[in-house]
Amino acid sequence: MAMTSPHRHPLLLNRKRIEMWRWPAFWISLGAGALALFGGNLILAGNWWVSPVVWAGLALLALFLFLATFALPLMCYIEATPKNVIVSVPFYRLAIGYPRIVNVRTGSFDPTGVGGLREDLITRFRGMPVVILELKGLPLPRAWLRWVLDWHAFPSAGDGLQFLVGDWMALNRQIEAGREAHAARRRGSGSALTLAQEITGSRKRR
Repeated sequence: MAMTSPHRHPLLLNRKRIEMWRWPAFWISLGAGALALFGGNLILAGNWWVSPVVWAGLALLALFLFLATFALPLMCYIEATPKNVIVSVPFYRLAIGYPRIVNVRTGSFDPTGVGGLREDLITRFRGMPVVILELKGLPLPRAWLRWVLDWHAFPSAGDGLQFLVGDWMALNRQIEAGREAHAARRRGSGSALTLAQEITGSRKRR
């Protein structure tokens, strides 16, 4: 699973966002299940009648979501590997090659203009340190990255990504060590890398 490696750092906000669905999904599943069993004659406002099959389907869907909130958070992590930095979220993995990283620095998580449910989500994390990767341009379109990584993955300025983790100092050190090791291998190989290889962090084949 995702946490077998000590170099994998949980993405705190991504995990928290998934876990927030746990108990609402549980109660929805319980309520819809009860309606599927005992609500066959229930008439809703506007003379609407819902089949027990529909309630049962809703109950199963909510139960699946409840169970998923235990597994999906384990897929949310960032890891500095020898070849690149891996950012993992449910059903998607982003590889950032070390040549694309301009700088690694630490900032403070303090998003502005946030309200409603988002404010409730970030309250406990506001002011915590974040690891910011300054990049030579984003590896994929911003709209796509915003969809898969979530809105909080972007620093206030510049082309880069930010990550809220528990041990930000260790993550910073591991990424810097990966950059140094990659640079040393590149100097030792003495061969130029193509753009695709720079993005993926792979060597040129001989």
